[in-house]
Amino acid sequence: MKATQRHANDNEAWLAHRIIINGIEHSLSIAKIKARDGRWEISVEKFSREVHSTSFHSGTIRIIQENREENPLLIFE
Repeated sequence: MKATQRHANDNEAWLAHRIIINGIEHSLSIAKIKARDGRWEISVEKFSREVHSTSFHSGTIRIIQENREENPLLIFE
């Protein structure tokens, strides 16, 4: 399966079997991405319960961001 990629929306959450951000791998976790005042905030937390507004990806999501002012790139593998 070929990887797809896109830039993040200004408020979204993803649950994935594996999330890789800044070289750190998180298994079965949720990545929350928010834009506030021209800066992007990304948090990753261990999955504990299902939330209806969280999208699911059955694989790996790589999140690439050079700085907090840059819209993160999401790579779905």
